[in-house]
Amino acid sequence: MDTSAISFGGLFSGLDTESIIKQLMYIERAPVRLIETQQTKLGYEKDEIQKVNSSLLSLKGTLKTFVNGVAFDNKVTSANEAVVTGTANAAASAGTHDVEILQLAQEQIMQSGTKGSAYTLGGAGTFDITYDNGTNPDEVFTITYTGGETLGQLAGLINNSTSGTGEDFSDWGEAYIIEDPLSGDQTLVIKDANTGDQKELLDIGNSTGFDVLGAGETGLNTGVLDIIQNAQNAQAVVDGIAVQ
Repeated sequence: MDTSAISFGGLFSGLDTESIIKQLMYIERAPVRLIETQQTKLGYEKDEIQKVNSSLLSLKGTLKTFVNGVAFDNKVTSANEAVVTGTANAAASAGTHDVEILQLAQEQIMQSGTKGSAYTLGGAGTFDITYDNGTNPDEVFTITYTGGETLGQLAGLINNSTSGTGEDFSDWGEAYIIEDPLSGDQTLVIKDANTGDQKELLDIGNSTGFDVLGAGETGLNTGVLDIIQNAQNAQAVVDGIAVQ
């Protein structure tokens, strides 16, 4: 009789020897199972890395095409943007520079004499405001008044004027009124729109009815308005070299 396929499975001992053997074999294969799990995980990671690599290669090709068609601008970075800023042209080279500020740029400011709140202009007339535009000819703004205008109305006439070349006054300066809150006295002020001495007011031509605005002190050529702040350029020292 063939007994090779007969299993007693603890028939005499009372122990489930078949189950015990299977568990021992399972425990013995634990390192193999760990390696198989790691191998499966590495396979997944390999697939993901290949996907990332394909995406990077595609991005590289796109960026190369983009860069070939774009000219990047040079840029200036300041250690203190509140003090110094700058621009760099296409020929600028990389480098670090020390900058010392000697004076800031400022605009020219002029004022009339102080007038009472009831003040109005005299008879009709005109006057010219001439600005240096850095080239020829200068910008000349002609203001026409009919008489009886207040200082505030005169400031409006100035601000709404245009030069002989069609320039708006607002691009060159601003006229406004400063009023004393206690007395009500008013002062006409004209302030340049541009800092620096390259675009500044040269002259205010006189005329009947307007000459009384003059403060009667130093003033411009005709004494119509007084300069209370001179235009000036910014001045600095860059790496030991003076610039403005």
